Amino acid sequence: MKKIVLSLLAGLLYITTQSQVTFKPGVKLGLNIAKITNTNHDNRIGVYAGIFGELKLGSMYALQPEITYLQQGSKNIDLNYIAITIANKFYFLNEETPVYVVIGPSLDFKLDGKTESYNNQYSTGLNFDADFSLFGGFGYDFPFGLGVEARFKHGIIEVINFEGFSDGKRRLNAVIQIGAIYKFDFRK
Repeated sequence: MKKIVLSLLAGLLYITTQSQVTFKPGVKLGLNIAKITNTNHDNRIGVYAGIFGELKLGSMYALQPEITYLQQGSKNIDLNYIAITIANKFYFLNEETPVYVVIGPSLDFKLDGKTESYNNQYSTGLNFDADFSLFGGFGYDFPFGLGVEARFKHGIIEVINFEGFSDGKRRLNAVIQIGAIYKFDFRK
């Protein structure tokens, strides 16, 4: 019995020492192509910029909390948010080819927005103090800290409420994000 317990403890110690938990802070910057669904508005081209901390918990998984400034909405409605995001990154290939899939939730808080012309023209109630979104995408990490990433983000909370009129369609944020990330490695 002692040999089994000692063997299990030795195996657990070996696995623990072999798993390389690392933390790397970073910055991200990119392009947003945003739209409010079920409207006839053109896309809004905007930017996103933020900071993150990647906690790599093994060779195949990393947890990455993020704080990001986002320009969303549509051409007629400028919505600017601060987003708190939890990105789950799954690496599928080996260390030499660090390709990953990223998924997660995002809680977006409205900062400001230009809505006067839309409000007066369509007699609407604009509801975008906060938005909850889900996103998915993929990326690639270069060995020198730089990476590229593409995501699709879709809101769950309706951002436009037509007063006295309902067509059964929900108006939600939908965004394509294309950008770059840079991770700082202070271990070198």
